[in-house]
Amino acid sequence: SVGFLPSDSMGFEGVDEAMRRLVRHKVQCQRPVWLQCATDDNEDVPWKLVRCSLRSARDGGLPGLVVNRVHGRGHCVDEWEA
Repeated sequence: SVGFLPSDSMGFEGVDEAMRRLVRHKVQCQRPVWLQCATDDNEDVPWKLVRCSLRSARDGGLPGLVVNRVHGRGHCVDEWEA
């Protein structure tokens, strides 16, 4: 599976407000968020989509966000999840 952060503009209604609540919560926003992102997935979850979706979290104050960028398997990165 390849991670990205959804938004209202992607059709996930209510996500933007949920992200704002998360960022305002002093404890929750510090917790780790780990996403594995395939930079060579050009079909299912393209890196361009992932990169744009992460911008709001990085700019918005999620210090626990960790992005593991992988390359070489396209979308099939399930064996690298651990």
